[in-house]
Order: sequence, then structure tokens, then C-alpha cells
Amino acid sequence: MKYFRKLIEHFIPINDDEWADACEIFDIRYVEKGTIVHHAGDVFSEIWFIKSGLARSYFIDINGKEHTWQLYFRGKSKHGLNHFMDDSVSFSEKTGSMLNFEIIEDSVFYVASLEAINKLISQDKKMGALSENMDT
Repeated sequence: MKYFRKLIEHFIPINDDEWADACEIFDIRYVEKGTIVHHAGDVFSEIWFIKSGLARSYFIDINGKEHTWQLYFRGKSKHGLNHFMDDSVSFSEKTGSMLNFEIIEDSVFYVASLEAINKLISQDKKMGALSENMDT
């Protein structure tokens, strides 16, 4: 989670106690290659932060052809692009996602419910500021 903390500290300073509180909402998940962790049509309710491995989101068109939407991996970007696997539109609108999420090599993720993240953001002014900074 050190790398995740660095990403957050790019936007706001965070002390060890605040970090410990934030880490409590995450579980670590080890996922094998080929696992579908979310199916299209289901409401996406978690955010997955990649520690290692590779994953993708994809959709299937009306002709049954698969199209990769995005790849998720641990890169060197200071902004954390492609490190977070989620469908925030599905969550916020409580509608089924159009995407499937597949693990394409053995991977490790930190996973938290979007509900728990929203609760943390609403209860902690600093985390609320982080949310606003990351949206811009």
C-alpha cells in the first residue's frame, strides 16, 4: 500500500493515523488468471487497486464480439492511471455495468467497497478534499 499512499500524497498530505484509518476499509485479494471478477449487467460496487498483475475490462457487442475497454496494470504514472479498476457510473446510478472485468495474469489487488469509500470521504474532510482533487 506504500505506492497507493504516494498516489494520495500527490494530492494531499496524510499522516500515519489517517493512513491507518483509510487502509482499514481495504482487503487484499489474490486472483488467478482467467477469473471474471465482475459480470456485465451487475452493479459494480467495489474499487480494485492493483498491486501486481494485469486485468482488463471488456464488453460484448450485439454481434457477440468482445472489445477490450481498458487494461489495468501497475505502471510508473504518478497519477495512478490504470491502477484503479471500477465502474463508478454503474455504482452511482445503481445500474448494471456494461463491462466485464477479467484477470489476465495472476494478480494481487487491494479491494474496498465503494460504499465504505464514500463513507470515509463524507466523514473525513481531508479525504473529501482528496476526492475533489482527483476529479479534476
